[in-house]
Amino acid sequence: MSAGFLLADNPCYLDGTAGSASAAGSGAYTVVTLVLPNIGNNNMNMVSGRAGGTLVRDLFEASLHLFGDADFSSGDATTLAQGNWYVAAQSKAAGANTYRHHLWLYDPSGAGVMAHGVSTGSGTHGDGAALDTIRVGNGSVNSNGLVAVVGIWTSVLTDGQLDTLKSANLTAWSALAPQELITFENWNGTTGWSTRIGTSTFSAESGNVTVGANPPSFSFNLAASVDLTPVAMTLSPVAVSPVPGVVSVGLTPASMTMTPVAVSAVPGPVSINLAPATMIMSPGSVTGPTPGPGPGLCASGPVIWWAADQPSASWEGAPPFISWHADPPEEC
Repeated sequence: MSAGFLLADNPCYLDGTAGSASAAGSGAYTVVTLVLPNIGNNNMNMVSGRAGGTLVRDLFEASLHLFGDADFSSGDATTLAQGNWYVAAQSKAAGANTYRHHLWLYDPSGAGVMAHGVSTGSGTHGDGAALDTIRVGNGSVNSNGLVAVVGIWTSVLTDGQLDTLKSANLTAWSALAPQELITFENWNGTTGWSTRIGTSTFSAESGNVTVGANPPSFSFNLAASVDLTPVAMTLSPVAVSPVPGVVSVGLTPASMTMTPVAVSAVPGPVSINLAPATMIMSPGSVTGPTPGPGPGLCASGPVIWWAADQPSASWEGAPPFISWHADPPEEC
C-alpha cells in the first residue's frame, strides 16, 4: 500500500539514506513522484533531499501548483485537482538554473498529456552539498496525501523521456535507469520502504505515517519475460551392431528449432520462455539379427525373413510397415 501523510498527523515523514543519488544535491537532477494530494488542504510536500540536516532539494504542491525549495514563482502552469493521482516531477540543470516542472494526471491507459515548463517569474537556483538523506513527506511545507513511487536521477531527463512515465507500469520508470527507485506498495505503517533500484535504505519514521491505497491498476512488478535467440539442436544416430534375436532401428538426425521473440532487458527477476519445439525423427534401415549355428540346428538354411505387409506399388492411406518373424529352427 502507499505511504499516507495526513494533515492531522503533521509533522510526519519517512527518512532514508541518499544511496546512489547523493550527487543530486550538488549537480543536475530530476526527481519524480507518483502522488495523490489529499482534498482539503493546499499543501502536499512530496519528496526532498537533505545534506547534514539542511534542505537542498524539494518538490511540493502549494495552492494546486508545483514548487521547489526557495521558489517564489507563480508555480507551474498546470492547476492540479486534489484527490487524484499524478506523476509530478522537477528537474534542474547543474549550476544557477531555473526549476522545470512536469505534471501528468495519472490514467492507467496512458492517456492524457504531461505538461512541461518553467514557472512564470522563476528565478535561478544553485547547487548545494551532496545529499545524505531522502525524505518523503514534510519538507518546505506540510504533507497531506499519498506517495506510491519516488525516482531520483543525477541528470536532467528530457520532456520526451518523462513522457514515457505516462504508464501504469513501474518498468517505465526502471527503463530510464534512475539512481534510486523507491516504492511504498509494501508500506504497513512501520516498514515497507522498498528500494527497487539503488542502495538507499530506510532509516527512520517521524510521526504517524499511515497506510493508503495504491494507484488503480498500477503494476509494481519489474519482472520481464525474455525469449532466447534461435537455438538449433541436432541429435545424431549412434551405430549399433545387430545382436542375434534383436532388431535395431537407426534414426536419421533430428532437428529441433526454437523461435525467439525480441524483448528488451529489464532490471529485476527474469523468466525465460521457449517457443514450442518440434522434433522430427525419420526411420532409417532395419537390420535383422544374423543367424548362427546352434546345438542341433542346421546353419545352412535361412531362419529369418521379413516382408512388406502392403504391396509397395499401392501405398494408399497409411504408409507401409515392416514385420518379421523367425522360422522354427530345422534339425539337421
